[in-house]
Amino acid sequence: MTRFIDMTDMQLLKVNRTYVKRDAAAFIAYEDFFPQYLGAMLIFNSTGWLRGFWILAKPFFQSEQLI
Repeated sequence: MTRFIDMTDMQLLKVNRTYVKRDAAAFIAYEDFFPQYLGAMLIFNSTGWLRGFWILAKPFFQSEQLI
């Protein structure tokens, strides 16, 4: 399973928190029952704050090199 997220014109203050909570709960349940299907999350057209966060967080994640 691969999740594609397009963040064109996304504003952090206008995010529907109810949807985010329900989506997170569904994803956790899916992960518990079908861990073999988990893949990747691809984000397109990310906002400036997300790019800044990723620059700070990236060193804490293990990088995988493709063979």
